[in-house]
Amino acid sequence: MFRIDFNKLRFLVCDDNAHMRRILRTLLHSFGAREVYEAEDGATALEMYSHYVPDIVITDWSMPIFDGLELAQMIRQPDGAGNPYAPIIMLTGHSEKRRVPPRGSISAS
Repeated sequence: MFRIDFNKLRFLVCDDNAHMRRILRTLLHSFGAREVYEAEDGATALEMYSHYVPDIVITDWSMPIFDGLELAQMIRQPDGAGNPYAPIIMLTGHSEKRRVPPRGSISAS
């Protein structure tokens, strides 16, 4: 069985809702994560991504300045500080099928 060592991973949590960030931080800490960075909007998250270079990004879809989709596209740019293979987990309260982007639509291509 494959086991993930959360205490060696850096996480970036981006959500404009402070309560949701707190829930995610608490959840990650309960799994053993030590480094959890938080941003309240996409612009701040992009700056933090460049500075901390997290292993995993967890972001909300709907946020001010730019949303989670735009954040994912900027992170996955192959030039600069981006990483086209960065693991990104997108959260949303929307459940309609039309709101789910097609597979691969957030890639760097």
